[in-house]
Amino acid sequence: MARLTASGILDASLELIEREGLDALTMRALADRLDVTATALYYHYEGRDELLAAVVQRTTESLVARAPTDGDWRAQIVALLTSVVVELGTYPDLGIWIITTQSRQPPVMDLHERILQILVDSGHTNAEAIYVKGATLRLLIGHLVLSAAPESPTKGRIPVRYEYLRTTHTEHLGIDRAELFQTALAALLTNHPLTAQEASP
Repeated sequence: MARLTASGILDASLELIEREGLDALTMRALADRLDVTATALYYHYEGRDELLAAVVQRTTESLVARAPTDGDWRAQIVALLTSVVVELGTYPDLGIWIITTQSRQPPVMDLHERILQILVDSGHTNAEAIYVKGATLRLLIGHLVLSAAPESPTKGRIPVRYEYLRTTHTEHLGIDRAELFQTALAALLTNHPLTAQEASP
């Protein structure tokens, strides 16, 4: 049997979250998955809270660091938040939990800080920066919530009266969710009341 490591435990935790959701992550379920005793896990992590903190760190630590720092402020925000969607898209309910309940923890605070920095450094007032940051993060949260929802029903289970849902069903299943988010975010930043005038030719 391979030696149990903190990194291996995190890998198994993320696999469990991806397959069964955040609520399925318990020390007992993780021990069963790794074929070890729960006591062996406690050698590396004091409990689920500490394990979750490590999972958050693993999934968010490089999001801000690898985001572009040059170019138009809109492009920077789109690139930054799209990277969040791509990174957390594998674990949608974990993403919701991180962005909402961990909103005052360093990894998420880093995200807030970077968005405000981009906006203020580009000439927005503090009030405008706060407002635009709020709008973009709400779009992000909404996207993560919808991504965590079950896939749409098969075409045969959509009632006939929903003509447009039925006729667009195949295309809906093939849509790139990260690209959809990117398009919505770009539209928001271009048409937002505080930024639309600046965006117009």
